[in-house]
Amino acid sequence: MNNQEIRINILSLRNSGYSLRQIAIHLDINVSKVRYWLRKWEDEKRITNKKTGPKNNKITQELKNFVEQETKKNRSMSSLALSKKCQEMFPNLSCSETSIFRIRKSLKFKYTPPRIRQCLNDLQKDKRLLFANHHKSLETDWKTVIFSDESWFYLNQKRRKIWRMRNEYDNSVWDERKNLEKK
Repeated sequence: MNNQEIRINILSLRNSGYSLRQIAIHLDINVSKVRYWLRKWEDEKRITNKKTGPKNNKITQELKNFVEQETKKNRSMSSLALSKKCQEMFPNLSCSETSIFRIRKSLKFKYTPPRIRQCLNDLQKDKRLLFANHHKSLETDWKTVIFSDESWFYLNQKRRKIWRMRNEYDNSVWDERKNLEKK
């Protein structure tokens, strides 16, 4: 017996004068279930579940484009601040902080530290060019040269993160560090 048949039987047995307990025993169900469906019938005159349609998807392409543009303009803007900006721009939509975060993730944005790029001043560029030209003219045997990597680290640097996409290399995703010039 399916749920619809059980509900119809509950109503017919009740109309025949059965008590809640007798209906529950007869249909082998819980008394609370009998009580629930009888109240539903009294209140709403229905014994079926309400049919709910598909969820209204409030995330439009226009909203996605707006989130993408604003994120690229200000990469460190929080989802809360952007949701408030969306409320101003789209007053008929209710954009929560979570919705903005979800949209950013669907657009393949990640909240990561910015890429680091060392900036060279003109003197350093000239010295590197002189070094390369000097060794180019000497025709140095590079098989006998050992290169060592220098590690850079920063004390007390601000731990900031930005929204950026993978393989994105425009200037707004770089944190440019200035080299200290030795004198």
